[in-house]
Amino acid sequence: MHHGELNIVPHGLSKGYPEYIDFNVLPSRIIKFEKDLIKIINGNISSYYWDIASSIYKEVGYNKAKAPMMLMNRFEVFQVGNYPLDPMDFIYEVLVPEVTLRLIQEDRNNSITLEDAKEILNDSIEFGVYMHSNEID
Repeated sequence: MHHGELNIVPHGLSKGYPEYIDFNVLPSRIIKFEKDLIKIINGNISSYYWDIASSIYKEVGYNKAKAPMMLMNRFEVFQVGNYPLDPMDFIYEVLVPEVTLRLIQEDRNNSITLEDAKEILNDSIEFGVYMHSNEID
């Protein structure tokens, strides 16, 4: 707890990470990304997360890619093609992280790229878990 209060929180706040998230407005924010998400689903725009999932499923096959150890190995990358993901896997491994990047980009007034948002996402994980884990039902 002391580490969080002395290190994690000040670091996150200094980088502009949100101290409060209004989870009630998330659905209305997310619906704005519908066109982008449909383009990702249809393969009309590239997706970092689709590329990773697709390459893993192609490399090891569907059953091995779904094994618990494989899922844990790519957990950090995700907080298809010849080997399609089932709908829930696609949502969790591709669409949720893509929405998260767009929310971060929007939080920064659309002044950053999706690549910048990915860096913020990776850097802010510890802060987000510390600050907001009790807010999620």
